[in-house]
Amino acid sequence: MPGKAEPVEVEILDVQELTTYPRPGEAFVTRIISYRGPDMIHGTVFIPAKEDTPENRAKRIREDIDKRRAQKPEKLTV
Repeated sequence: MPGKAEPVEVEILDVQELTTYPRPGEAFVTRIISYRGPDMIHGTVFIPAKEDTPENRAKRIREDIDKRRAQKPEKLTV
């Protein structure tokens, strides 16, 4: 079982709200959160506004960081 990941301090760069209407008269608000961590370009997570708590925000950002770190960059010769 892998150990617990080391904490990462991130800086929240911007929080925007996007309102969509899945059904007439029914608004759905999504928060678009842009952040920056050490040794990485900025990332963005999307969280339904009703689920945007400090704990859930941290969880979603951590999941995004782990996913981005696991990706292997594509190389291209030009």
